[in-house]
Amino acid sequence: MIGFVIMVYITINVAINGNEDAFGRAKDLLLFINPIVGIIIGYYFNKTTSDARAEKAEANVQAAAESAQIAVKERDKAVEKAQTAEAEIKVMRGALDEVWVAADEMLKDTQPAPVEETKETATRGGLEPLSAEQTIGPPPPPETVRKKMWELQQALKRAEKWK
Repeated sequence: MIGFVIMVYITINVAINGNEDAFGRAKDLLLFINPIVGIIIGYYFNKTTSDARAEKAEANVQAAAESAQIAVKERDKAVEKAQTAEAEIKVMRGALDEVWVAADEMLKDTQPAPVEETKETATRGGLEPLSAEQTIGPPPPPETVRKKMWELQQALKRAEKWK
């Protein structure tokens, strides 16, 4: 680079002094050196910008690799949670099946038996009177019992598809 500057100085000095033959030789020498200097300068500037781009690309790749590692860890956690949830679902379905069978059996076994309507049974809707030990509080009205039984039957029908 310094040599190129010296050659330009000599060429300008020869042009000022007026020696055309020396100026022609200096000009020819500059025409020969100029492309070489252009290649050197181009290589230098291309190398510096390429190095900066390569470093930036390397940093981007490293950040992407870290993001991928985090994503893999998160996926593993999600898979583990899904497997745990599947196991819980199996347990819940088993429990639901047990409840369904028990409720179904209860509905079959607990159909109210009608009795003769007397003064004592009229308040209980025609059901057999309970003993003092069996009574917890006032009995529910028969409409409520029938409604609750119907709701239980409907719930069992809805739950049957999950069985």
